[in-house]
Amino acid sequence: MSVLSAIDTWLYETLTGDGTLVDLLASATSVFVDRAVQGAARPYVTCEVQLGHDVMGVGTVRLMTRAEYMVRAVTESTSFASADAIMERADYLLHGAAIENNADGTILSCVRDMPLRGIDDYPGGVEVRWAGGVYVIQCQVVEA
Repeated sequence: MSVLSAIDTWLYETLTGDGTLVDLLASATSVFVDRAVQGAARPYVTCEVQLGHDVMGVGTVRLMTRAEYMVRAVTESTSFASADAIMERADYLLHGAAIENNADGTILSCVRDMPLRGIDDYPGGVEVRWAGGVYVIQCQVVEA
């Protein structure tokens, strides 16, 4: 499995495994790796890889991968209050998370590099507000 798939799995399991966060979302399945499914009920969380960088040792030895993910809470609201509350909980779960192994790899660290916030306008006058951050996640894959 790829290192990005290992990170995707960790993000999904970490966020959907927290009852407090799930209670703030439209449903228990309102966490999406990559894009949300079309027509998904808001609020939801998306986790999208922005870029990755391999950390190399001597020769061709790949020590780990450093990936940047944008994690966003997306709400249909006229204020940021709901998106901020969701991201506060997500940040609690992600920022400074302890080393964790899953079947695909080892998450070595996760820290928020920058906060983000925005407003998007959708057809029909729908205003969507989102809050989030860019998280730097370091991971090693499990060798087959």
